[in-house]
Amino acid sequence: MKKVTLQTEKLVTKYFCAEEKNLVMSVLTDECGNNLPFCEKCSPKDLERIRFAVIRLSNGNLKCFDSAIKLAKTDWRDLLVRAEFVDDIKSHKVWANTIV
Repeated sequence: MKKVTLQTEKLVTKYFCAEEKNLVMSVLTDECGNNLPFCEKCSPKDLERIRFAVIRLSNGNLKCFDSAIKLAKTDWRDLLVRAEFVDDIKSHKVWANTIV
């Protein structure tokens, strides 16, 4: 099974340079996936909201990306609040569609 959705990959490509893409994709799959609390059985599609929040907060900066990943691992609900994806369950999709 693919570890990220096509939409997630498109956002990574949009936000990060080619040299950083593999690293970002690897971190998203290894550190921002089924290892997160309450996400053990989530599919890549289920994880989009969290992963999109990480990408949004990173703004293409690896340092900010690392901070967002740490926040996701601490409490991804706080990550969703910071990314403004908490009030509407589809807000991450609306945001992503404006980007790619």
